[in-house]
Amino acid sequence: MKRLILQILAISFLIGVIGLFFVNEPLVWVKGLLFGTIFSILRLLLINATIKKAIKMTFIKAKNYTISQYYIRYFITALLLFIAAIEPSISLAGTIIGLFTIKASVYLTLITDKKKPNNSK
Repeated sequence: MKRLILQILAISFLIGVIGLFFVNEPLVWVKGLLFGTIFSILRLLLINATIKKAIKMTFIKAKNYTISQYYIRYFITALLLFIAAIEPSISLAGTIIGLFTIKASVYLTLITDKKKPNNSK
């Protein structure tokens, strides 16, 4: 979990610096990217909490709980995107890219873990 969060922050920082060369309003860009990145980390923590809680439940309760948590996370994501879209001081593109940093972090973890030698042989 800690590794994913650090990777999300590093990827976001890298994208933020690169993006500064292509945007007209750097502060708006950074605020949008930060907005999306913070929510990505929050979403990761919510998924972790959901899994930990669902493991202790019966199958049906766990299923209903995880589905409800899924919908809550996506409602919050929609709300976040709506706010970024109507607020001129927050970059919508930066927010969207910030939301995708979680996926980039997971892919990076998968790639780096595949390159590590397998010690179980």
